[in-house]
Amino acid sequence: MDLVTMVEFLITSIVGGLSTYFLSNYSSLSAVKSSIIATLLFLIVFHVWSSFHEANEQLQSVFFGASFVGMSGKKIINWIEALLASALYAFALFYALPYFGGMGGALGTSAAITVITVYLCKIAVKKLNQKNVE
Repeated sequence: MDLVTMVEFLITSIVGGLSTYFLSNYSSLSAVKSSIIATLLFLIVFHVWSSFHEANEQLQSVFFGASFVGMSGKKIINWIEALLASALYAFALFYALPYFGGMGGALGTSAAITVITVYLCKIAVKKLNQKNVE
């Protein structure tokens, strides 16, 4: 995979994660409904776009998996952390996708790992800041 594909993964992942995050946390929709609506809208736009232009079919999976990142509640991560987790998800999926062939749950597992990583980093930074204040 090349740099163009990585940038496509990154943009798609950030849009997927944040669109679901904002729908889920700032509307009356549940996290699951937010993921479904965001993914459905993306698939419609992707289908129209790909009928006129060449498009990377993997982006559909990238968006759907990133929507799992966006399903996180605002009590766990804020929108900036959702953005970071979505970007991290893009990188993780970009490099791990070739190894996940035929393995179920790769999208959700990758999303969970990235959210957990960002959440643990947030806790570590808070603890370090508390020690520096004392």
